[in-house]
Amino acid sequence: MPVVAQTFAEQLAATVKEIPTEEIPVLMATLSVAQTALCARLLPATNGQTRAADADALLTIDQAAARLGMKPGFLYRMKRCPFRLKVGGRLRFRSDGIDRWIENRQKQDARCAADYTS
Repeated sequence: MPVVAQTFAEQLAATVKEIPTEEIPVLMATLSVAQTALCARLLPATNGQTRAADADALLTIDQAAARLGMKPGFLYRMKRCPFRLKVGGRLRFRSDGIDRWIENRQKQDARCAADYTS
């Protein structure tokens, strides 16, 4: 494990045991915002502009799962997935749809964290 991740994991593990129960929901919302922000950093930087070829890209289930940090089986079971489509009987996932989904999740997580902290 990289040094920064190792140090953070150790500090987090030690701190979790000391958090008062009533503060756990706020911490969980904050961690969710951080997780979504880290996922977004893994996406290619576009400076607000997406190339047409990238926006129209259709990903395989393995590519989409890797990009989202999910298992392929979970994506198979997501029947109401907004970026999922069938092409020739095979599942494909819209690259631009995944980007929008991640952005929307970030906004929802930020609102949720704000609700818990206010």
